[in-house]
Amino acid sequence: MNLSLDVSLEHARALHRVWRALNDGACPSCRKIHNSVDMIHRNGDIQCPSCKFCIPKEEIDSIEFLFSPAMDGAMEIFTSWRKSREKSREI
Repeated sequence: MNLSLDVSLEHARALHRVWRALNDGACPSCRKIHNSVDMIHRNGDIQCPSCKFCIPKEEIDSIEFLFSPAMDGAMEIFTSWRKSREKSREI
């Protein structure tokens, strides 16, 4: 399913923040904080052990697809920054 035609980059960033927060142990639904290893990972899905809020693998894959232009831009910035650091060390 291609949802990218209807989703702005800002919207994609918000979706990405929600799934990454859950993956990192901070449930965006119940706001409880867990160690990231305590989040329930099953068949690519991720779930909060407290409230059972779940993001299935299919949604994670869609979010990553929608977010990819932002990540591409971030990688360009990172690569440029890294090169500038290397040049400054050459002096």
